[in-house]
Amino acid sequence: MKDEDRSMEKQAEDLYSRGLSDPGFDGVEGTRALIRLRHSGYLFLAGRNWRNFDYQAGFDALVNLSNGHDIYRAGNTWKVFDFEKGYQAILRLNDPETLYKCGWYWKVFDHGAGLSELIRLKSAKYIYQAGLNWKVFDFEKAAAALFRFGEADYIFYAGTYWKTFDHLKGFDALLATRDAEHIYKAGTRWPAFDFETAWNLLESEVAAGERWRGLAFENPVWKKALGRIWKRLCGEADIG
Repeated sequence: MKDEDRSMEKQAEDLYSRGLSDPGFDGVEGTRALIRLRHSGYLFLAGRNWRNFDYQAGFDALVNLSNGHDIYRAGNTWKVFDFEKGYQAILRLNDPETLYKCGWYWKVFDHGAGLSELIRLKSAKYIYQAGLNWKVFDFEKAAAALFRFGEADYIFYAGTYWKTFDHLKGFDALLATRDAEHIYKAGTRWPAFDFETAWNLLESEVAAGERWRGLAFENPVWKKALGRIWKRLCGEADIG
């Protein structure tokens, strides 16, 4: 941090502290002074904790400083907050983590548009997490995006933990990744799973699938499924 930046941060800290401790503090003028110091963290804190704060000017300055974390926090705690403008500011940052958190915690949020933005950003991680935590969520649209992105871990997690998931389509997408680890893991957790097709892939991935084939012989779900497959292949009746 440059000396000038340190000086401005110290001035912002001192000004913020005065706004808390001085009963005669002019919050409107204090807000203007804090804006001139261009420190989004103390601007956010002032909006949350000062008795008097110019929310309109403070909001505009916070948005112009483009700190997504502080915009998100202000949306959670400020008494006055323009959620639409705040949302547009977050979009301009191309920050999927902050967008996801806004969708989880803000009391006003367009979840449909937010999901579309997460998909545009190709953020499989935060699409998956939004499926866990957002109050409004289009599981079909989100799953289709995960399938296109082809990140095996998040396809597996979605199939395991989302309350709504198409496991048949999910299996095809997971199989297409040829990711032996997550194909094996899905067999241990998913309620619908094509073990024979999955096993054939694990066998075809000679080196990458070795560890997971070994674990399949030890896992009770996989052992039972493989037993049924081999009985059928040997022409024996499936007795259970």
